Amino acid sequence: MTAAVLWICAAIALAVFGVMLYSVATFEHKTEGSTSREAHNVTIEILWFSIPILIFVSALLPALRPLLA
Repeated sequence: MTAAVLWICAAIALAVFGVMLYSVATFEHKTEGSTSREAHNVTIEILWFSIPILIFVSALLPALRPLLA
């Protein structure tokens, strides 16, 4: 179980790092005065909020089973 959690955390960290590198590479050439239409994408904001909550709940449920038993 511990090894599985380690690999899941490593995969999540690599995914987040990849998205960060993609964002830096894609949006680094903007000038200071320009505005970005990508700054307020509602779909991305909802996903960015809900995915960590789903990860937290999926880790919480197995931890609560022994406590509730």
